[in-house]
Amino acid sequence: MKLLKKWDMDCERRRKLQLILNHLHRKEKGLMWQIFSIGKFGYAVSDFLNHSEIQSNHAVLKNEYELFIPSNLSGVLFIANYQSISLLRQLDVEVHKQNIPFIPVVLDSPLLVVGPVIIPGNEGCYHCYHQRMMQHHPNAELTRSVQQYYNDQQIAGVQGYHPADVVLIGSLLKRIIECPESYQGKFFLLNEVTREMKNSCVTGVHSCPRCGLQRDEATRGYLDLAQHFRIQNGLIAEEV
Repeated sequence: MKLLKKWDMDCERRRKLQLILNHLHRKEKGLMWQIFSIGKFGYAVSDFLNHSEIQSNHAVLKNEYELFIPSNLSGVLFIANYQSISLLRQLDVEVHKQNIPFIPVVLDSPLLVVGPVIIPGNEGCYHCYHQRMMQHHPNAELTRSVQQYYNDQQIAGVQGYHPADVVLIGSLLKRIIECPESYQGKFFLLNEVTREMKNSCVTGVHSCPRCGLQRDEATRGYLDLAQHFRIQNGLIAEEV
């Protein structure tokens, strides 16, 4: 058992080291971040980042059909004044194809959501984030209706924003962009009324093709139990 724990710790260290090496490789090549924005808030945050030392290319989106992700990027940043589930899911698929980080930022008044910071190959994609939020949301059906309305009426997003939020969120994004692997799976919630900020990490959904157990949900429970009983009865040896 101790050998197994030590092996798990070594694997985790190797994984973190590989993430850092991947980041340094992208930084050394001087690759740019692609920023997609929708609405005045998205444009303001993009402008803030463009005046920082972040190498980026900015594109204003009007609909999902304008979405095009160039190759050889450091990562993708999406900033919108409404929660466009279809666009976010599409971006989630594309960044996993290119194996680059993805940071969504959504002004969903009164909440401003930064993240989750998605690192392909690691737990915490947008699919899992949305599934978990709906799983624990007290008004999930109402929220789905609102999200569908925003998908159909994209101009209906929040039109205004607080200038202080641009500096706050822009500064946070600058820190994340410098080493996104350090924030893998993490997301931040800012309440624009109370000014309270919270953060948490996404737990992968078992059925997710990217973050799950990659095993059939119908059988994984009792197969594990059968394996356990065989070990307890000495029929097979425990793996170390």
